[in-house]
Amino acid sequence: MKINNTLTLIISKNLAKGFGVSIDPKRDSGIRLLRKLVEEDAISDDQFQLAVKIMNVCNKAVHGEHVSYEQALSIIDSADVRR
Repeated sequence: MKINNTLTLIISKNLAKGFGVSIDPKRDSGIRLLRKLVEEDAISDDQFQLAVKIMNVCNKAVHGEHVSYEQALSIIDSADVRR
């Protein structure tokens, strides 16, 4: 399992628990849990998109791909808008 997938799974499980969203630990991956949180109105579509964007950049970094300053700044700017 990729590191960012593990992180997403941990965060998603905690959000699901906090919002009382039932999960199936054997079936629900990090992305599936995030989608479930959107379906249950626990997070917005924008928050879901931000989480996916963060996962993609983290995945690049973990695998040694270059993450530009602009890519990182774009995520930081996106996160600021969604507070």
